[in-house]
Amino acid sequence: AEWRGFYFPLCPRQAVGTIPYRWERGYESARLVRIRFCRPPLRVLLVDDRESGYMIRGDVTSKAKACGLKKMMADAGIIPTEFAGEQSLMDCLAHARAALCLRETASEYELVIPPSLFFDLQTEEVEMLEFYKNHSMPVTQSVRISGEQGRVRVDGEDAIHQVLPLESQTYPEWLTNALKFT
Repeated sequence: AEWRGFYFPLCPRQAVGTIPYRWERGYESARLVRIRFCRPPLRVLLVDDRESGYMIRGDVTSKAKACGLKKMMADAGIIPTEFAGEQSLMDCLAHARAALCLRETASEYELVIPPSLFFDLQTEEVEMLEFYKNHSMPVTQSVRISGEQGRVRVDGEDAIHQVLPLESQTYPEWLTNALKFT
């Protein structure tokens, strides 16, 4: 329950990397959608652990990571101190009306939004690409670029990245700017 939330890869290239999981689960198509969170304002807590690697270490339990984050939130006055020991991480984030930005791997960040907060957010969504599964094996066969007719045939998962515009393969400006100063 500590980590039960909505997870959003912050780079389209990273999101495209999850498409093979859709094929393994039996889906016939998958969409890449850009989401903009409009209202109410969303506070994002950035966990910069590039030096320690704490959040991506396999020898640290998810419970220990959650406890550490809750303690940091309490120490910074973001949540009441008693919340850190009594509430789940997602409940603490919801109380602070905040999302969490942290590393999923050594080079990939994701945004985690508590469910109770997510359903209060107004969003704008734009479909970028739609991927279609090969019917004889669990790989991507073709891609439809949003707003265009027809599909682009691809050869292997790496070829998918050829249909993404270069600017879509990087992290949002707010994240790259924040990481320059931490």
